[in-house]
Amino acid sequence: MKLFLESCCTSLDQVRCACDNGASRIELCERIDLGGITPSVPLVKECLSASAIPINVMIRPRGGNFVYSQDELLQMARDKKTLNHAIEFTPSALTLDRSGTGYSGTTTVQLTNINSGYTLDTSGLPAGVTLTGFTGRQSETLTITAPLTAAGQTFSITATGRDTRALQNMTAYIPSKDSLQKIFLCANTAQVVASASFGVNTPAAGKLQIKKYGDTNAPLAGVKFGVYSDAACTTKITEVTTGTDG
Repeated sequence: MKLFLESCCTSLDQVRCACDNGASRIELCERIDLGGITPSVPLVKECLSASAIPINVMIRPRGGNFVYSQDELLQMARDKKTLNHAIEFTPSALTLDRSGTGYSGTTTVQLTNINSGYTLDTSGLPAGVTLTGFTGRQSETLTITAPLTAAGQTFSITATGRDTRALQNMTAYIPSKDSLQKIFLCANTAQVVASASFGVNTPAAGKLQIKKYGDTNAPLAGVKFGVYSDAACTTKITEVTTGTDG
């Protein structure tokens, strides 16, 4: 089983080092001496541009305990609002190549600030089409294979990512009377924060023209021909019927 390694980084150099030495994911923060706090926006942008693996940004306004004041909770909400959550497919439009007796192709999914994984909606896949390489936990390469019966078809696959650092997890109750207590809650529920789709095209396998003539050399209509993918004619792809022109 492959080991999943998360590296805690506080600088751009550390992020690059983690990428070069086999890290699976990065937790980005500042002030390790305080147990880690929310990194600056410029540092986050630099590291996102340089990293080839997912980055989770720590949301923590200060060191110490986890009992936060009203101002600190508001600051956490602002930090979460500026946090970029994204799912990207490369390429986002994929044309499968002929491979053996079918088609195949690959796309890479890149997760940014998706700490609770992602799911794929494959309900629209044509019959016989398969997808491998999916774990739902990290950036990865997906392989799509299709049989010849899927020739000429197009379809799409949608990914949905979830993260616990979402604004939906921040709740505030501010009563109109000063005598009542203000309540701020910060939940840890994995919320939907990003989605993306990639399209797949299966090119036509070829074009076949068949004409059938009778004894008088006149075109014959209604003659059926089977089209097979193997020389033994055991695997039928489709059936064609001649028209009035033979």
